[in-house]
Amino acid sequence: MIARTLRRAAVTCRGSNSSNLGCQARSVHGGGLYAAYDELVSVKGFVADEYQLSALKSLQRLDEEVMCLQRGPKSPPLGVYLHGGVGSGKTMLMNLFYDECRTVSKSRVHFSKFMLDIHARMLVKQRQREEAIKGGWLKRVLPKIHDDIGGTADSSSEKTLNLFGVKMVISSGSGSYNAIDEDNEDPLPVIAKEIVSKSRVLCLDEFEVTDVADAFILARLVPALFDEGLVLVATSNRGPGRLYSDGLNRQVFLKAIEAIERGCDVVSLEESTTDYRGRKARSDEGRRYMVG
Repeated sequence: MIARTLRRAAVTCRGSNSSNLGCQARSVHGGGLYAAYDELVSVKGFVADEYQLSALKSLQRLDEEVMCLQRGPKSPPLGVYLHGGVGSGKTMLMNLFYDECRTVSKSRVHFSKFMLDIHARMLVKQRQREEAIKGGWLKRVLPKIHDDIGGTADSSSEKTLNLFGVKMVISSGSGSYNAIDEDNEDPLPVIAKEIVSKSRVLCLDEFEVTDVADAFILARLVPALFDEGLVLVATSNRGPGRLYSDGLNRQVFLKAIEAIERGCDVVSLEESTTDYRGRKARSDEGRRYMVG
């Protein structure tokens, strides 16, 4: 780590305005993400961008606050939601944050893969619920559960309890026992707890909602994730308010939008008119451009 810091400190500016931007970031802000960004500019020949440098301010703030979060129980800091046009550097900035973020409780995933995982988790929860209600092991323990909560087998009685996240009515009569899933409790808060227990910081690339089923899931999942203390870093071509635009029953999805706007510092790169992907493809000078 010391060698890395010294190597960064030894980097000098050269030539172009983009290099001067990089030097300005280093001299004003010091280490952390700014130093990593400056190294890309000064050493690897990338081209700095004033809008990317502005976004770095929010990511640097978050990096420092995540570090403080590890020192004791504190309220989670605001995450960062980056949005802008194709090739404006959003993914590059998120990856830079992820690589520099000083916590092991973090994960990085493309949004489409994240949603596939959520659907898979929901299917598992559904099967577990069905097994819990219909499976033989529950039938074997029902008499004991019923007795422990004050029921008797020789007379009709009914007790309500939460069992593995399932609100059940356990009833007996004439020596038989039954369990009924009373209200089909939502599995998404349980899934949110599982996600945050493994990854306090979640980096989601290319947040985009087009499917009505995903919209309905996210309307419940996103607020639950923030309630569990998640720190979100996301990239998208759209601002939160434009997600799932004109989608079916969009009013339901507004809960997710509101949660993102409360839980994140929303940073726009929309004013950047440069598509670094296209510029890199057209360049004949061998320069590198930070894209995403």
